[in-house]
Amino acid sequence: MPARGISRVAPIGKRFGRVTVISLSRPAPSNGSQLVDCRCDCGDERPYYISNLRAQSEPMCPPCREKSRPAKGASGKHPLFNIWKAMIQRCENPKHTWYSRYGGRGIRICERWRADFEAFAADVGERPSPTHTLDRKNGDGDYEPGNVRWATPTVQQRNRSDTLRVEWQGRTMSGKEAADIAGLEIATFYHRLKAGWDIERIMTTPSTMSANKGHAKQRRGITFEGEHRSIVEWAKLRGLTPAAIQARLNRGWGIERALTTPLRT
Repeated sequence: MPARGISRVAPIGKRFGRVTVISLSRPAPSNGSQLVDCRCDCGDERPYYISNLRAQSEPMCPPCREKSRPAKGASGKHPLFNIWKAMIQRCENPKHTWYSRYGGRGIRICERWRADFEAFAADVGERPSPTHTLDRKNGDGDYEPGNVRWATPTVQQRNRSDTLRVEWQGRTMSGKEAADIAGLEIATFYHRLKAGWDIERIMTTPSTMSANKGHAKQRRGITFEGEHRSIVEWAKLRGLTPAAIQARLNRGWGIERALTTPLRT
């Protein structure tokens, strides 16, 4: 066990932010902070105090830190600067709340954007509104030109739900389409999935009514002849399949025709 006041020495190969320990620089000095030689992702090599590396949320070499700063006069004032910093934190800081969803599963930032805030701002363009956030078109892809857009929360949710594919009654569909057929909010569908429900139970268990500011919030579905039911429920009552009803509606059929036309035998 190290003596009181002496920092633990990081093992060779230990990574801190953008720098990796490659060797011990020299014996620990009297102040108890070990010097270690490190190599930054950019190739820069120099000694660092191990205590400083552990204290920083995003260690990097001085040249990289200088490049990461916005141009003079724009320091922290550019409307996209905090968005850029948050993107970096999600992908590179293991202590970040959402690191497991980004950097923890291999999502990276292209070198052009990581090294140059101005390049990032120029590529993504002006934020359309305060409700728009940075969204990756391919949820498994990196933050890079061509895979990033400004999107509303609704579009982002649809992007995530469309990525998930489920199979029910012999048909493969997106999570969003499955939720619509079952008459569920997409959040309810995902909550059930995460809770370990099988797809049959998810699709056939009616949603409960939820209160919203003192008023009843009607669940998703179809209203016909004064009754509001999910597509699954209507299919059972009418001797149809949920997929057939959804396909008819997608083709532009009216509700009455979609629910009263028998299936072809």
